[in-house]
Amino acid sequence: MEPDFYVYNEDHFLEMGLELLGVEEHKPYLTELKLFKQYYRVHPQTVAELWELLVHMTNLDRNVEPDHLLWTLCFMKTYDHLEALCHTFGCCEDTFRKYSHHVIDCIASLESVMIKWENRLLLDNGSPAKVTVDGTDFWTVEYLPFTKDRYSHKFGGPGLRYEVAISIKTGYIVHINGPFLPGAWPDLKIAREQLHYMLPEGELYLADCGYSARDAPSITKNDIAPWERRRMGILMARHETINTRFKKWKILKHQFRHQEELHGPVFTAIAVITQMEIESGCFVFDCEDDVAEEI
Repeated sequence: MEPDFYVYNEDHFLEMGLELLGVEEHKPYLTELKLFKQYYRVHPQTVAELWELLVHMTNLDRNVEPDHLLWTLCFMKTYDHLEALCHTFGCCEDTFRKYSHHVIDCIASLESVMIKWENRLLLDNGSPAKVTVDGTDFWTVEYLPFTKDRYSHKFGGPGLRYEVAISIKTGYIVHINGPFLPGAWPDLKIAREQLHYMLPEGELYLADCGYSARDAPSITKNDIAPWERRRMGILMARHETINTRFKKWKILKHQFRHQEELHGPVFTAIAVITQMEIESGCFVFDCEDDVAEEI
């Protein structure tokens, strides 16, 4: 798109979002904000920042309007059926599908802008372990051809798995990888596929016991003294809050029923948005300085 465009701020998006939902009368700001986030998940300020990134840094189609971004956020937040979404936004199914899938792809293309491996070095204190790593699984329909490799022991059904690395010092998402079939790709195998090659010699990561191996550059609770496990537990608990935030979007919480090829862009788009929120100071609890010291 051309660099000259109308700048939409958070107030514009708040007003547009409520109008799309059919809210005509003004309500107290906090009431309006709560309603907005109920359908679009994120703060209007984040939506405004995302729109600016989409316009300047992606191949967003010139016909895409701010309304289409709101359609897409509502689709991922509510995961309502297409008929209901089209009724809400007053469009046909083909139009909704066209714009929402395109916007998802464009948000996902911001991965290299928002999720940077080098960000693990921000505020680096010299500790050999700079990230926590974990796999997270998402429920899907049973795609054909049937294979037991889709089975996830985490919820006892078919799914897809992603690897996520979080900076110990900042809580930033610095790496994602996937999707993988959970039954064929245990966490350690996924880490060996890419993450281990990204680590310079001598650098380690914190993870649960599923990553334990003699040749793995991982630190698990079995590798440290008992009195250090509380500190590691806090860092891993913070990591789990990020995985939980992904599933605040119902498209990742509920059984994914769309084409399997769409799941990767959806997860990446939501990871990008989550990182935007983290950078704005939302959602990640601070770990005490001594917790983030060398383990």
